[in-house]
Amino acid sequence: MIYKALYRKYRPKKFSEVAGQQVVVQILKNSIISGKIYHSYLFYGPRGTGKTSIAKIFAKTINCECAENGDSCEKCSKCLENNNNESVDIVEIDAASNNGVDEIRELKSRVNLVPSTMKYKVYIIDEVHMLSIGAFNALLKTLEEPPEHVVFVLATTELRKVPNTIVSRCQLLEFKKISENDMLNNLKNICLNEKINIDDGAIEEIIKYSDGGMRDALGLLDKLSLYSTNLITKEIVRTVCGNASEDDVKKIVNFIKKKDINLIVDEIDYLYSSGVDLINVVNDIIMFLKNEIKNSFSNVCSIILELTDVLEKMKYSINPKVVLEASIVKILSNFDSKNISREIFLDSNQKENETPNAQIDVGKLSNGLAEEFDQENFKRIRVNNVFVNADKDELKRVREKWNKLSEYVFDYSYGSVASSLIDAEVAVCSDLYIVLVFKYDSLVEKINANFRKVEQFIDEFCGKKYKIVCLNAEEWNNKKNEYILRKRKNEEYIFIEDNADIKNKKVKENNNGDDLILNAELLFGKDNIVLK
Repeated sequence: MIYKALYRKYRPKKFSEVAGQQVVVQILKNSIISGKIYHSYLFYGPRGTGKTSIAKIFAKTINCECAENGDSCEKCSKCLENNNNESVDIVEIDAASNNGVDEIRELKSRVNLVPSTMKYKVYIIDEVHMLSIGAFNALLKTLEEPPEHVVFVLATTELRKVPNTIVSRCQLLEFKKISENDMLNNLKNICLNEKINIDDGAIEEIIKYSDGGMRDALGLLDKLSLYSTNLITKEIVRTVCGNASEDDVKKIVNFIKKKDINLIVDEIDYLYSSGVDLINVVNDIIMFLKNEIKNSFSNVCSIILELTDVLEKMKYSINPKVVLEASIVKILSNFDSKNISREIFLDSNQKENETPNAQIDVGKLSNGLAEEFDQENFKRIRVNNVFVNADKDELKRVREKWNKLSEYVFDYSYGSVASSLIDAEVAVCSDLYIVLVFKYDSLVEKINANFRKVEQFIDEFCGKKYKIVCLNAEEWNNKKNEYILRKRKNEEYIFIEDNADIKNKKVKENNNGDDLILNAELLFGKDNIVLK
């Protein structure tokens, strides 16, 4: 006899057996008790949380001859017929494989037929978001005004992909991730029934890995019971799931605290060669750091947010290992920048007392673009000048070079700069200028905080001197639209003297220092100059 998977064997048959989803269950039970059966329902929420199971229970219960307190009796002919999958009046459709107009038209042609043996004919359409636009349009009128004997139950994990015209015609019920307590109780009962030898730590690890999905949890439990006939421990769960051990995760966190890039990269290499899923490693690091928020070091929220962004990049990368290594280097390099990441691992009593609006000492100009500097004017001049002599061949040449940035990520002198620039798009070039576009303001700020070193690296990396300007995506779209508009009006861009050039600005000093003061005022504004 073919083995029946645990998630199928322990699929609930009535509302009282459902793990979690108390709100949804109560609403459906009350609607059955009161006789207020809606003509169409839309169940939405994460996978494995019981949408299809509860749809089947609901379909069975509204047809039950002896329903008690809104739950099926499991004894009448209608319940037995449903449990044996013999009813032709409960129709389950997989929209992933039946998503065309023809399938929905066929459904519409059968809707008016009265039920064979049941009170209600119920159509359960799973993964409804997979229907084509034509299929949704074909379903629309029927969904709005079905015959009295028909009930539709739609289920989806992607509510945003379901047209509003469909959503507005349904009773919406949200399925949430199943709570840890509900999953714990359910898994313990199943392990007891199946005589699976497992400790509490392993069950907790299963719950963490399945992320609120009971189907995923039972699928993993099935796998574990086949992997080990002895006691299933937490470490066995981590091995089967491709997770690093707790000690390995602690090692990486400690290396991050010490800002030891070499040891971090060596540990990542070791885990990767051992077959560990690096995405799971990052998840474990995030969970570990989450517990550190109230403990050993402050501002850990910043690194959690940055690692969350890294997770998304890794999921869609063909080489997640390189993404992780480069991102760790980038995060560590930001500890010394003028932003919150700089103090992630400093205790509150170690932090510097900073004055955000401090005035500038002419004799101590920053290596970056100071906050007080008129950056808008700086951007205006440099973007203007790159548009004067924009060169497609130059753009192609620089972009080809940019594809080799990853080779410099672990360079001793420029590794942090290279990792920061990986996120940049080279938008436009001239013989003298490059416009770099970043998705987020925070990335622009990181570059500007170390502006001199960035330009120096680009000079060496590209093999010639360039003046750069960094914009966020919104700023670049505005500049690009302005360029298109001016070209349509035949308005030419005229070169503007680049007095905002910090790196190459030539300043003449006379005995009184008047020229130095004048140029400093041009750069930073008269009110921000302190003479000493």
